[in-house]
Amino acid sequence: MNNKLKINKKPPSYLKRSSEGGLLIGFIYVLTFLSILFLIIWQTFESESNKASEQLINERLLLIEDQLSIVDETNNDSLTDISSSIQFLDKEIRKLWDLSNKRNKENFPKFKKAKLLRFKVYFSKIKEDINKPKKSKHQSNKALKLILKK
Repeated sequence: MNNKLKINKKPPSYLKRSSEGGLLIGFIYVLTFLSILFLIIWQTFESESNKASEQLINERLLLIEDQLSIVDETNNDSLTDISSSIQFLDKEIRKLWDLSNKRNKENFPKFKKAKLLRFKVYFSKIKEDINKPKKSKHQSNKALKLILKK
């Protein structure tokens, strides 16, 4: 009686286990596992390689920064030396200009007197030439040209 009450139903096909191709599926699982393991190992090596190259780059950057700081200090020292040299030379040039200016101020009245005396002499020669009608016009022109040249 119990057998008659039970419904005989076939189980669905996806629940059925077939013994066919078990070796192939096992091989695929092993191959998948090995490929994942290979990728993990490869990623680890790449990461270590990247860390090593990053460390080399950091060392180079530190070396360049040290060299730049040394060059900066050297340039600052040179700039300070050049600035002090320029200040010294500026003072010396001012001294020379001052001496030249003083000398010119002392000599200016002498030059002025000498020029005034020259004009007086030329003026007296012109007066003589005008007062002496005997001299030719040619000689007067000569004297005038001589005065204008000086």
